[in-house]
Amino acid sequence: MCSETSISTGSTDETCTEKSTTRQSWSPTWITELPREVMADLRAVRWRRACLWALFSIWTSGLFLVTVALPLHAPNSRSACQPDGSFNLRPFDYQPWSSAGFFQITIAFGELTFTQAKVIDVIWDVVFGRVGQAILAFFSWKAFSMYSKAFMGTGSLTYDTFWAIIMQNGPSLRSTVHVIRDFATRKALQSKLAMAFIVSSMLFILGFPTLASSMSGYASNTGAFVADMEGTLVPFARFIPVAYVIHDGWRVNLTGDYIVPYVDSPVSRSGPIFGYNNRFYNNPYAYDSAFICNPTNMYPADLYSNDTNGKLAACNLSLGVSDYVRTYGFLSLNAEGKVNDIETSWMHQTIGPPALNISGHYFHEDNDLRNWFTERFGFFGHTWTDPRTGTRPYSNVSNLAFVEVGKNYTFTMDSILRSGSCQALLTYSWGFSYVQLWMMILALLAWTLGTYTLWLKAHLTLATRVDHDVPYRYKAALNLVSAMRGQLDASGETAAPGSWSSQQLTRYVDTHLRGGKITEESVLALGGNFSFRKGLWTWIKQHRKTSLMMAVLIPYDLLFWILILDRGPASEFLIAPMSAINLRAYHLVLVPLYLALLCWSIGFPLSMMVGSSKRTRWFFLFCTVVVVAGVPWIAVLFYF
Repeated sequence: MCSETSISTGSTDETCTEKSTTRQSWSPTWITELPREVMADLRAVRWRRACLWALFSIWTSGLFLVTVALPLHAPNSRSACQPDGSFNLRPFDYQPWSSAGFFQITIAFGELTFTQAKVIDVIWDVVFGRVGQAILAFFSWKAFSMYSKAFMGTGSLTYDTFWAIIMQNGPSLRSTVHVIRDFATRKALQSKLAMAFIVSSMLFILGFPTLASSMSGYASNTGAFVADMEGTLVPFARFIPVAYVIHDGWRVNLTGDYIVPYVDSPVSRSGPIFGYNNRFYNNPYAYDSAFICNPTNMYPADLYSNDTNGKLAACNLSLGVSDYVRTYGFLSLNAEGKVNDIETSWMHQTIGPPALNISGHYFHEDNDLRNWFTERFGFFGHTWTDPRTGTRPYSNVSNLAFVEVGKNYTFTMDSILRSGSCQALLTYSWGFSYVQLWMMILALLAWTLGTYTLWLKAHLTLATRVDHDVPYRYKAALNLVSAMRGQLDASGETAAPGSWSSQQLTRYVDTHLRGGKITEESVLALGGNFSFRKGLWTWIKQHRKTSLMMAVLIPYDLLFWILILDRGPASEFLIAPMSAINLRAYHLVLVPLYLALLCWSIGFPLSMMVGSSKRTRWFFLFCTVVVVAGVPWIAVLFYF
């Protein structure tokens, strides 16, 4: 029928061919044709170039994510010793962005000997500093030489600039100064932004080893100590915040003024420090006690399996006291502020009147919830109101007190601050200055994007010309000598330049030739330099569907990862509902969401670059989903 229609109308067979091809592409034969098409696409891939592009993408994406994540997750310590060596009960008050912390090692690792720390520091300076400088110089000079070649087709360079950018392989202080001078006063490039980037890159590469050494270092580890009543320095980790004091403990088979501290836990081994939580100073021991004293929490049940420190008995006591004061009040007072002269129930036993005389110290607001966040147990006290004064004495952080393990006397927070100090230990740690590390990563990201942009513009510009070979070594030397001879001959100088001394020739070039001029007569195949604006618009018009997909994918990708890295209210809106319902649901819902985003981020550009048809592109996208999302999701499914 198609051939008859074409004969009767006198039209070509293009429409029929397209319809036939469309029907054929979805016919059952695609099952046998797809493997051949996939293998043909894979054979057509330039794997060396593909690997370089993959490394470049990983490098750039990693730098971007770290640049965004570092400011959102400032370093903090669960130790009372600050990076500057000061003793502070509120380590989250330390500001790593302050000028005082610019040279301090605020991100430190390990417990090393001096020799180990020194060896690591030397290896870092050599490998990252010197080898990194060589790598930066290699890629920078590749881009600079290509850009200079593209620019010389329509402009010129001075001898010093040509020598520094094309004939050298790295920066020196002298060549950098000459390039700055020539760009500023003699032969400037068409793009001022390109000139600024080239000069900035030369200065950055020149000082890279110094910057790498400055951002890292080693320091002596310090330990937090507190002087006890006898003046002996006691490790601060031996002090535990006090929750309750049972003043008439003998009535329940305890001693008088019996101290009930928060229960110690593995999370609390660094000592009873404080974190700043928006408005209130929070005691980590309160949270750790809630974790360890709740048998139904999300952590493994084997917290009770090894009860060598009597944690189970301590949990029973602290929770029993909390239940008692929640029911009968503090200080043996009733609601009218009088002695609560009634029989009470103490841990499944009845005791005669009056109620026990129990006082508290400081309780964070979250600890008043009996079943807060997945049914963890809290400790009552924050919301208790003294009927005599109408105040809440135990909500004031100044009432916080500590007790040394094995002792029965308390230390106020003021006494801890007065007698606390940080003492140097025999071990060392190696690490980075937080501010300098972030600045280095930001500088590397700017260098990466700028160098790639410079190289891409030069590459696309040279592609429009017949002569796109970048001069290097001997050819560059011949070009320089040829340009110098031509300009010296044209200057009308009667004396033979070859008989001049080096100083005379340099002075003549600087004064009479104003640094000289070297250019290349390049035959333009398409004319002019490449324009990013025109090139991008042309590509968008040719790839409308791909452009639309990228316009949706890239903002979504960036927004989602920033929200996750931020861990702020927006990300909590995504995470909290699932984690509050069930940890398994959290992983089975949120993890696939992460993986779906990762699949689109990786699979879409991969399928567009490798696949030559719709079928092969969908196949490569499916393979990406299986590898990137399927295997990890199955692992999460079985693990949780």
